[in-house]
Amino acid sequence: MGRVPAGGERLRPFAFERDTFAFVNESHWRYVDDPTTGARVWAERPVYFALHCAGVVRAARQFLVHARFDPAAPPVDEATYLALAQAVLARNPRTTVATGPPIVIPGYASLRAFSAAHEALLKDELLRDWRSVMPRGDWRIVVPFSPASQARTAEALYREVRDGRPAIVRVFRFPVMTLNHAVLLFAAAERDGDLEFRAYDPNDAGAPITVTFDRAARTFLFPPRHYFDGGPVKVYEVYAGLLS
Repeated sequence: MGRVPAGGERLRPFAFERDTFAFVNESHWRYVDDPTTGARVWAERPVYFALHCAGVVRAARQFLVHARFDPAAPPVDEATYLALAQAVLARNPRTTVATGPPIVIPGYASLRAFSAAHEALLKDELLRDWRSVMPRGDWRIVVPFSPASQARTAEALYREVRDGRPAIVRVFRFPVMTLNHAVLLFAAAERDGDLEFRAYDPNDAGAPITVTFDRAARTFLFPPRHYFDGGPVKVYEVYAGLLS
């Protein structure tokens, strides 16, 4: 069940096919198969829109909480769409409760449709926002995370997400930085004693991923991706306190 905002309107459930961006946060590095040896190796490639994973998932949640799409309303010009997007992104990124009347985006049924039609506009706006690259709380990756603290984090995230409040989390390895990423957890279930979180990976617009918390090992497990081979990771919630 979703959390009820002060105005009485329940935050609707996050739907991947509707509430995600049509474009992806690209990665400068990715795993490829070496054509000579067949081994998995890192390959660097030039990209335009990269290192904005935190900004993409933050913006997705802001549109979920603060925007409403009206496909029946007549479309407006590019400058007006930019102003509307800026108004959404100016709202409090920490809250899952609307802090004012919804910002209506006319001419589109969803964020997915809107971002497909205005990809350059939205990318440029996110690129201009320093929070997309350096969100508060990034310093926490250097803090030791014990198995017990990760278990507490997992249980708290499970309650939060099951209560209808999508959570932005940092997933990382430290000091070996083979992964430093952000995803949006939007559904949670208990399976065979472990916790499974459905997540929006901003590097993949095709389908959600599953992040698992192994209760016996007291560790989070991130699935294999084109930029990461998969395995144990550390997790903390972003926008969950004064210092994050």
